[in-house]
Amino acid sequence: MLTHTNVLSALFAIKSYLKLDTSDVILSVSPLTFDYGLYQVLFSLAFDLTTILYNDYIQPLAVLRAVKRHDVTVLPVVPPLASAIERALQMYKMDLPTLKKITNTGGHLSESTIKGLRDCLPNTAIYAMYGLTECKRALYLPPEDIDRKIGSVGQPMPGLDAMVVRPGQNHEIGGVTHFFEVKPNEIGELVVRGASVMQGYTRGDAIGAGARLVRGAYRDDVWLATGDLFSYDEDGYYYFRGRIKDLVKQGGYCLYPLEMEETLMLHPMVESVAVIGATDRNGLEVARAFIKLSTPTDAIRKDVLDWIGKRFEPEYRPRDIRFVDEMPINANGKIDRARLAWNASND
Repeated sequence: MLTHTNVLSALFAIKSYLKLDTSDVILSVSPLTFDYGLYQVLFSLAFDLTTILYNDYIQPLAVLRAVKRHDVTVLPVVPPLASAIERALQMYKMDLPTLKKITNTGGHLSESTIKGLRDCLPNTAIYAMYGLTECKRALYLPPEDIDRKIGSVGQPMPGLDAMVVRPGQNHEIGGVTHFFEVKPNEIGELVVRGASVMQGYTRGDAIGAGARLVRGAYRDDVWLATGDLFSYDEDGYYYFRGRIKDLVKQGGYCLYPLEMEETLMLHPMVESVAVIGATDRNGLEVARAFIKLSTPTDAIRKDVLDWIGKRFEPEYRPRDIRFVDEMPINANGKIDRARLAWNASND
């Protein structure tokens, strides 16, 4: 549940750090049922800029042609589309003179994708961001910091505070939660508060995807516990480490799927990847990696498996590796991990 003030606070904060103005043309690829798509329309209504609603196949070359056809200045993407666009640009060397900004949310943008986009579009600013529907946007990395802080999703957007706290170790006394903040470079749960944080869920916090509201010490001191793992460095820049519910405990070791995915994406023939927790035939939890190759041949599969064996320590290597012809994508353009898990369990 979001009030009018919640929505307006998010709109004005995002407008300020993206430096949007009336000359901007946004290409909205995401569906309007996804807040990332809906807010592109709200930007046009609130700030008198132009939003183009994309309704063609979500295919990288088609999207890039639409950018060129409509003189688009701002392209919001989710990570699978960003990765596909980066590979298309590497292959076709398209010139996009009007494109000033690429923004990302809906998942973590890998370092390899950021570097590839920077190589292909040196005059386009890349905004690595983190957000969730419960507060719209939370963190953003200014483009001028992307080289020295690559891999980070930046600092809190205007109007929000953020902390990284020890998950499961915070105490409630008299209805007030007392947080234990982690030290720099330690991993904990991200909590945020501010004017854009939701009022609650319509049917109770139990339906949330891991997020929940937590009362602080005074009336407006309400924090959103995101359910996501983060760390921060000595300069106060935040780094997404994965989702608490996605943490895989394999053979007594804690494995972070995001870190594994970013490493797997470094292989030049890996087009997309997803790592999820699964149960093997002995009932033990393992990391299962689904890999889509740009050229799926037996020789390349063997090369990737050999590379994985050299790149990962045995304890931190996915024990179940599956090559897929297509990576399932949900309506919001993200990799459909639930579908992957269901397909694997019904093999």
